[in-house]
Amino acid sequence: MDEFIYQISLLLSFILSFFFFIIIFLIIFEITFRVNKNETEKHLKFYGLFMGLNNYDIFLFSLKTISYILLLWSILSNTILPIHFILFILLQLSFDLCSFRYIKLFPNLINNLFICFLLYSKQIFYDYLLDVTFLYSVVILIILLSLFIFFYASYFYLKDIQFLLTSNKYVKKVLPTNSKFVEFFKKKFKKNI
Repeated sequence: MDEFIYQISLLLSFILSFFFFIIIFLIIFEITFRVNKNETEKHLKFYGLFMGLNNYDIFLFSLKTISYILLLWSILSNTILPIHFILFILLQLSFDLCSFRYIKLFPNLINNLFICFLLYSKQIFYDYLLDVTFLYSVVILIILLSLFIFFYASYFYLKDIQFLLTSNKYVKKVLPTNSKFVEFFKKKFKKNI
């Protein structure tokens, strides 16, 4: 029991950085929306994506966002513990279970385990820098691995948010379907040629 409490206490830095990230995120959005008052239509479209969400969808969005911020925090901090992996996997699994995506449960679990493996390998390279010797090639490898994890996880985060938003009946009316999207770009490119 003492070990569990100790592991939970190690999440204190994540909790503090999570609140810091949310405050910075809100300040940036507030500044950008106040500065660009001429582009109110774009702002309304962005706000409109989240207006029709019910409480259950907001809960799912929160689960996914917390797991994504935990992943970003794990990339930026160099202290990754087993409790971080467990929390990340549990948040991802709970998102899939609560959104009733049972078919994608196993592929997403494999994907999340791959992300955890990449984070663990980044941690091994970082420990190598501290314990053995400092090499610039290992620093470059850590930076490239961190960028790969960031882009890889961001892609799946955005795909899950897209699934969440397109499952909303109010957003379905606003978002273009793939055929309308393709026709729009064909018309756009024909005008420019």
